[in-house]
Amino acid sequence: MVIALRYFDDQSYLEISELLNRPLGSIKTDLYRAKAILKKQLENDMEV
Repeated sequence: MVIALRYFDDQSYLEISELLNRPLGSIKTDLYRAKAILKKQLENDMEV
């Protein structure tokens, strides 16, 4: 959800925080982790 809001809906971190009613730091952490997971999955897909 955080990835979609940030990159598809072009929401700021603060806007996402307010929409999801979560602390700003949690949103930043979620985005960092989600990007790392996505990167790993894409790298694995490229190996196949």
